[in-house]
Order: sequence, then C-alpha cells, then structure tokens
Amino acid sequence: MMSWAVAWSAKVTAPAASIVAGRGWVVVGHGRRMTCFSDDGEHLWTRDLLFTPHQLVHDGHRLGVLAAHGFTVHTLEDGEPPHEGRSVPRGFSSLAARPGGGWLASGREGGLHLFSDEGRGRQRIETEAPRAVRGWIDRDHAVVHAQGGHLQVVGLGGSEDVRPLGEETWT
Repeated sequence: MMSWAVAWSAKVTAPAASIVAGRGWVVVGHGRRMTCFSDDGEHLWTRDLLFTPHQLVHDGHRLGVLAAHGFTVHTLEDGEPPHEGRSVPRGFSSLAARPGGGWLASGREGGLHLFSDEGRGRQRIETEAPRAVRGWIDRDHAVVHAQGGHLQVVGLGGSEDVRPLGEETWT
C-alpha cells in the first residue's frame, strides 16, 4: 500500500466551490474569489469576482471561469481577465476547453456557445439544454451529455448536426 502525507494546506473563505490544478499550481474558487497557490502552498494571487465561481477550467494557458450568469477568461500569471466576459439568461451549466484553442459552454436554457481563446463569442449552436459538455471527438465535434441521459456528438464550425453516440443512458 502506498503511503501519502499532506504537503500543505491553506484556509480560504467559504464556500470552496471549484478547483482546478496544473503543473506547479492550483486555483480555488471560493466565496466571490479565485486564489492561486503554487504547488508548495505559496499564495500567488487572489482575484475578487462578482459571483462565486462554480466551474474552473484550464486550457493549457488560461483559466475559463463560470460564475452565476457569466463566463470569463483569466490569465494564469495574475488572474486578470483580458475583457469583461460574456453572459446569457440563467447562465451556463458547463464549460470545456476546445482542442486547438477556444471554449465551449452549455447554456442552462439551451444552446451551446462557442468562444475564442480570449472568451469572445463566435457561434451559438441551437440544441436542447445539455447536462454538460463531456469531451471532444476532434476540434469540430463535441461530446455532450443530453438531458435524457444519452451522449451526443454535436458538430461545430459550419456543421451544426446532432447525432447520438451509442444507446446507453448515463446518470
């Protein structure tokens, strides 16, 4: 059996709502803030936000943040956003980094929203409200978890077709 020990700990304001880690760092979404720590526990930066960040995603260079009705992109160096971000009625339910750059967010009221690397809106694909964006077949085909529990492949970039991916129902 492998043994382990706590390397470091830190106290953040409650509630801790989201977390994402990369090589040499971890970012915690808590209260109405994001705080970045190095892998040895050193505080690197804290950014105040308007709302509690409920999902943090890393694309290899930047952080994508879902908070309340909005989506913003932040730098890893200091947590600053390059611009004000985007929002939709009732907000976004899930976010995924797009292979080769960009972001895909699912709207709580339906639709998939394609964004550039910097978080600027590019395209909206009309679909029923998916539970979550789960992954990618390739840059132009996303895998989403539909409300009925089935996985679907959604075409992006000109081909907006939606096809089932298997017959299994996932909870």
